[in-house]
Amino acid sequence: MPVTKRKAFSPDAVVEVIESHAVDIDGVGIVLGAGTRVRADHPAVKLNPMNFAPIGTPHDEIADQLRANREVAAVASPPPVRTRVERRLRDEDAVVPTVALPGIPAGTRLAKDDDRVRDNAEAFVPVVAKGRTRANSYLALSTLENTDNAGKTRRVHAGTWVAQDDPFVELHPHQFGLLLAG
Repeated sequence: MPVTKRKAFSPDAVVEVIESHAVDIDGVGIVLGAGTRVRADHPAVKLNPMNFAPIGTPHDEIADQLRANREVAAVASPPPVRTRVERRLRDEDAVVPTVALPGIPAGTRLAKDDDRVRDNAEAFVPVVAKGRTRANSYLALSTLENTDNAGKTRRVHAGTWVAQDDPFVELHPHQFGLLLAG
């Protein structure tokens, strides 16, 4: 709750500081300690009337006024963020693109039965090739291509499983990762 201005003091009344504070009056900084008495027409009283009370104000009223000075409006907490846990796509049921396709970055895993895969079946390869197991394979972290002297090109696609003894693994070990237990 915002601090409410208290009822104006009569100008000739003497008031007491109920909470120490500093105030700038005409470029001059003044520190007023709790218990300091000033006239009600003092500029500090006009600037911060909530920090003053008439002399002789009971302690419980001063405590109520201090509590009101420090009271802060409650802010509603935002609603909790709800996340939906999606079913994990098994490696054996996944494919990755072999060519650049609109909206499908290289290495993106899609389900074999996804509409985009059915529409472009020749543009995808399975993540797990026949004969590959977690025990005898590494995961290709990027697409690698090699053309031999005879002009034959071989390509390993990002996101696919590759045999641990594959020549690409021996040549570029940093381009392959371990398969996590599934």
